[in-house]
Amino acid sequence: MASDVFVDTSAFFAMLDRNDQWHEAVKPLVARLERSGVHIVTTDYVLDETVTLLQVRGLRYVAGPWLDGILAGSCEIVWKDAARFDEVRRFYARHADKAWSFTDCFSFVVMRERGITQSLTADHHFAQAGFERLLGA
Repeated sequence: MASDVFVDTSAFFAMLDRNDQWHEAVKPLVARLERSGVHIVTTDYVLDETVTLLQVRGLRYVAGPWLDGILAGSCEIVWKDAARFDEVRRFYARHADKAWSFTDCFSFVVMRERGITQSLTADHHFAQAGFERLLGA
């Protein structure tokens, strides 16, 4: 397992929703990551997307405590500033032939910057972008 793993919305949501199709699969993966001391990385956009998904799926009450835990924990959050926004905007434009969201593109830019090859996600776009998916692969 790599020393850094990127965590995407689908994995965060699967951890939080017992009814999610990936809930049972994500638990042993998270335990393995914790045991191996992997450095977890995500972005503020992924956190935003996760909170929005929780709200849309009727789990708004989970969002506040989850965010508090993420912010107090060891997960590194990469924040978007104006320069990075412009970089992601250009990346998004270069890949107009893909159905990648702007949030996905931000994730891909961060992963490439940091040499992260593995993502805890069920989103097939990560594999399409050349990254190893650890969930749903």
